[in-house]
Amino acid sequence: MGNLGRLKRRFVVPACLLVPGVCAVGLSVWAVSGVGAEPIRVRQTLDVEGQIFAPAGRGAEPVRRPITVTGRFDFVEEPAPKGQASSEAKGQASSGQEPANSPAKSLVVRRYLDAVADLKIDGVATRSLLGPDARTVQVAMQGTAPSPHLADASLTRDEADLLDVPFDPLLLDGLRPAGNPVVGMAWKVGADIAAGLLAIDTIETGELAGEIAEITAGRGTLRISGTIEGAVDGVPTRLVVEAVGSVPVRGGDAAPIAADVDGGVDAQLDASAEPTESVAAGAGQTVVGDVATRWQFAGPHDQWTATIREHRQASHVAPGFELEARVSVSRRPGTGQPATQSEGAGAVAAGLGGAARPAGGGPGRIWYRDPAGRYDLVHDARWRLVEEGDAGSVFRLVDRGTLVGQCSITALPRVDPTAATTVAAVQRDVEAALGSQFGQFVEAAESVRDDGVRVIRVVSAGRAGDLPFRWIHHVITDPLGQRAAAAFMVEEPLAERFGGTDADLIAGLRCVSPAVVAGPTAGKPDDPADREARLPRETSLP
Repeated sequence: MGNLGRLKRRFVVPACLLVPGVCAVGLSVWAVSGVGAEPIRVRQTLDVEGQIFAPAGRGAEPVRRPITVTGRFDFVEEPAPKGQASSEAKGQASSGQEPANSPAKSLVVRRYLDAVADLKIDGVATRSLLGPDARTVQVAMQGTAPSPHLADASLTRDEADLLDVPFDPLLLDGLRPAGNPVVGMAWKVGADIAAGLLAIDTIETGELAGEIAEITAGRGTLRISGTIEGAVDGVPTRLVVEAVGSVPVRGGDAAPIAADVDGGVDAQLDASAEPTESVAAGAGQTVVGDVATRWQFAGPHDQWTATIREHRQASHVAPGFELEARVSVSRRPGTGQPATQSEGAGAVAAGLGGAARPAGGGPGRIWYRDPAGRYDLVHDARWRLVEEGDAGSVFRLVDRGTLVGQCSITALPRVDPTAATTVAAVQRDVEAALGSQFGQFVEAAESVRDDGVRVIRVVSAGRAGDLPFRWIHHVITDPLGQRAAAAFMVEEPLAERFGGTDADLIAGLRCVSPAVVAGPTAGKPDDPADREARLPRETSLP
């Protein structure tokens, strides 16, 4: 969780994997409750301690670093307007491809008064906050997991990770047992509910067990515990969970109960008998002395505290970690105050160059801006940033645990719009860049997007490391002559699974206007010698 800055990049640590509870899959919609008609004030805290580790090469011990995270969240939650659906990213629509994460109906709207996480890795502190323009957030069920998003734009990866916290309030009521509560009642939490709650992809072994520990006037106490072996991004993870929650109950109607007395003679016991020890009774009852008290759940869970200890191995896009997270959630009726900006929240906008968010978004979409402010990208959340710098940015596509492909994006020198790059020029640069890896061209095409951006797409086949690969190179040129290149690399056996994912990503890529990014040469075309595509001259294996 949180913005890990440059150290995060060296560790290849997507922020979402530093906390047990992100990239969640696995809660049936029927289990989601607590979405009432009235606003609810939610306060949530998160405290994490442990260490992350990354491979250091063959035969070497992993590099380990201590980490702590402290997060606090304060928001008002209310149902989304009736029939309101999340917008779909423009890139998805224009790509002509089936989106990996289809639009979903928003369940609630959250208006954040506070959302901040302070993170420290090996003594280096960073802070992550919601941007001032991202304080009103919708939450939809994307597949079977809560997906925070903006209505008409996209969150950054750090913002999305910040809001993706274990024990999301929308999931809590799925922890209660079916039927009426009884002290001592025990049940097993469904695997889909457990996966969603803990934000892991799959559960291989183990389970979470629940028990009603106590029922007092107006209040029931539930305990959840267990050990889970599962996987996230295709790598094993092990979690040990202990949690306590409370839920309102009503009833307490006392009535005599029938009992076998003296050889099986039924007798009505005195309803006014003095209460003694609570024991389990029939469905929806608690026996207090000789009196059966019938209880019913009377509302959503209003308080949970949990301890989650997780050990996760390193993956294609993140290091491994050993962490202990403590989470608390409270829900109370109330509207609170209008959303305000946390101290230091302006740092988020400043960190993105004060840029306006591109239009288009919805569940499963992420906004990325080049650190130098040269281009914006709205992309499928399955693409994970693993490296960035002056030379460009590198993303990896991980789909259900499989590393499907890699993409490198580079800003190119600006050209005179009347001297546009040609397909033949891009093909020459592709062949030179791939060198001995190049085999043959498979296809080449040129098109113009609705926004006037010219897109050249060149597909080639070859070999790298004795394996067959497919490369897909794109060069985009906007009406001002600003350009960017994207080079995709896919193993040939995965090409069908990769499908048209490149088209979806390119549809969300746009160069930033010189009026937005000031610089010594802003608005000035480069010399003719700089007009070539200038694709990367090295292609590394994912």
